Amino acid sequence: MAQRIIRTDDLDGSDNASEVVFSFDGVTYRIDLAPHNYAKLKSALTPYMEKATNDKPKPELKAKVATEHDYDPAAVRLWAAETGATWKGRPVSSKGRVPQQIVDEYKKAMANAAEADKARDALWS
Repeated sequence: MAQRIIRTDDLDGSDNASEVVFSFDGVTYRIDLAPHNYAKLKSALTPYMEKATNDKPKPELKAKVATEHDYDPAAVRLWAAETGATWKGRPVSSKGRVPQQIVDEYKKAMANAAEADKARDALWS
């Protein structure tokens, strides 16, 4: 069964009201007004609105989400500094995104080091 919601005017109880939202002194207000009371409010505010500037709502800033890596950026930076690895002729920055080429070089170096460790362990066992 469908339900019907009827809004009534918050001032005089008349039907056919709609929600009106307005702000004053940094406070946002909501009130249900029938057309005749909406017209009264609009008429009262119009001289002020005509002289005022319109503050458009500021877009919400999205929070940065930490990116998950299959590597430790701090370890990559340390390795790059120790080995003299560069990106476009410059040392890898201590902040920001680590260039993928540096990450790939780091992963390759770590894989080679792991293979060398296995080979060494095999010789000594």
